[in-house]
Amino acid sequence: MTNIPQPEANSVLVAVAGEKGSVTIWDVIHNRMVFRQSNSVVKAAADGGLAVTRLMYCPVLKTLAVVSADHNIILHHAVTFAITRQLVGFSDEILDIAFMGPKESHMAVATNSCDIKVYKAVDMSCQLLQGHSDIVVTLATSPANHSVLVSGSKDKSVRVWLM
Repeated sequence: MTNIPQPEANSVLVAVAGEKGSVTIWDVIHNRMVFRQSNSVVKAAADGGLAVTRLMYCPVLKTLAVVSADHNIILHHAVTFAITRQLVGFSDEILDIAFMGPKESHMAVATNSCDIKVYKAVDMSCQLLQGHSDIVVTLATSPANHSVLVSGSKDKSVRVWLM
């Protein structure tokens, strides 16, 4: 397994993905690719569309979440890029993801639903947050307090959740 090289002190790394189904990491300060994923389980898009629809990095857990076009969530260790967890076949369209809780111990997922799915990072057990009357489209946490989750819905409401 290939480790992602440690960035130089003044580097800024950006992860990108799309129609090929694999993640590439670029050092934008030094204008070079530092990593290309070789172990992707996401199939390349046959129709030219996106195979990967969302990336989310959790520095506390050293995890990169990859959301595929077929609505699966694959969690990769950010140093080795080994797959640590896969959530397959449980969600409709995944609209947003936010890591939350003490030490970012939970992953909140907005799907094509009025409920928010909150997974424990340790065992991926799930709890539903209910309160919106239409599809939840966005999630956010605050760097000042990761125990607070904010959700926005098509019902034109914003809810603040305290873990």
